Amino acid sequence: MTKQNIPIFGARKIDAVTGRIPVRQLSINGIGQLDAFEADLKDTTYLPEYRTLLTYINFYAENGTLPPNKMKDITPGKATVKEYEFRTKHLRVYAIHGKEGKLILLCGYKNTQEKDIRKFRSLKERYFESLQ
Repeated sequence: MTKQNIPIFGARKIDAVTGRIPVRQLSINGIGQLDAFEADLKDTTYLPEYRTLLTYINFYAENGTLPPNKMKDITPGKATVKEYEFRTKHLRVYAIHGKEGKLILLCGYKNTQEKDIRKFRSLKERYFESLQ
């Protein structure tokens, strides 16, 4: 893989999340994953559900907990980094627990959940490799 093909990862603030627990979004080549998902949802029936997800994320950032039907631990058995899924009826936001709170890596839909979780875990690996 050439240097041109290697993604540049970063973590960006989420303006809509103002709680005491930091929640950031993964940035790939300068594009925030949550921001890109929101842009994709523009003019769709899912936009109100997306706003509900942001409310859940902000509630988590304020209080540190959510019920399992809103935020679920999806960490595989032997994984050392905790994985979480914020969820609504049709939308999913996948995050990890990092040194400075939660980091949102990927967003997706319930009907593509299995594929999205594989992509999420691949992104997680690539993100941690980029930190070394």
